[in-house]
Amino acid sequence: MRTRYYNHVMIRALQAMSVGELQLAGRLAGVKENGDDKSVTVQAIVRRLAEVVGSDPNDPAGVERACLRKVAHDLGRDTALAGGTEVPEAEILEPLLVQVARQTLPIWRVSAAVLTLQGPLMRTEVTKVFEQVFLRVYPSDSSLQMLREVVGGLPPTAPMPSGLEVAGRVKTDATLLTSHPAWVEPTLVLILVLACADGKFNKEEERYFHAVADRIGVPLNAAQKLRDEVTAAFWSRRARLAPVHTEDPVEVRRNTLRAASATLETRGVLTLLAAVVCEEAVQAVHGGDKLHKDSWSKRLLGGLLGRGGQQDDILGLVMLTHICRPPS
Repeated sequence: MRTRYYNHVMIRALQAMSVGELQLAGRLAGVKENGDDKSVTVQAIVRRLAEVVGSDPNDPAGVERACLRKVAHDLGRDTALAGGTEVPEAEILEPLLVQVARQTLPIWRVSAAVLTLQGPLMRTEVTKVFEQVFLRVYPSDSSLQMLREVVGGLPPTAPMPSGLEVAGRVKTDATLLTSHPAWVEPTLVLILVLACADGKFNKEEERYFHAVADRIGVPLNAAQKLRDEVTAAFWSRRARLAPVHTEDPVEVRRNTLRAASATLETRGVLTLLAAVVCEEAVQAVHGGDKLHKDSWSKRLLGGLLGRGGQQDDILGLVMLTHICRPPS
């Protein structure tokens, strides 16, 4: 088990906001002290939280603990807070991330399928990049095991299937993506980068990409534009690392994988996936409170997710959007 502890995560999330983000949070929370002084606004929001949970506003740690208790209760994890404000991930965050990972599996199944169009050696190497991305947005051992089951369940690479054949295997998951527009771009970019991460972008990988894009409903010209942008970004990054002809085989593989990871960063995939995870987590906690999600959570999260993939703050964001809601 990957053990993490979250100490004052909600207050830390508040302090990490920009002035504009805090002002948005303050307006949505209904606080009056909402100017350019971050510390004043943070204190006002903490007082609002204290009012909601019935805690002493002069004891931020106590407010945080009361909020943690409420979130733990809403998640069915009442035993998680035996003492202190440190919260074991296994008690609160892990089950939440597993739930979200299960809900978003279509992203990962459709992306992983492109690995069947690569040779066995590079498939193993590229899978490591895939896992690194996954762990950045789902820092959870149980969630990682789910991904490994997806990859482990892929057919062997010999005989090599066609791209259209592979696309046919994931048509159900690809169709599901159409009802989640925020999932589409990170899925398609993941396919392209994983396809390039073995050092080439072959015709079957390209056919697979276009078949998936078509199934999702992405127009051909938009799919071609995305393909050209992502592959150009990858090869540009690869060239900056070192000319391939100057490297030994081990360096070629290592630098090609580094270029893949860097391309995912520069294309904002981690930020997009972080947005997906945070919103799904908030929805999981709120239990279908659509008005709440639309008027508070989605607006606040929209201002907070530019930091990209820093999922150690996810519990703090969930707490803020779940508790620090506008007065009724």
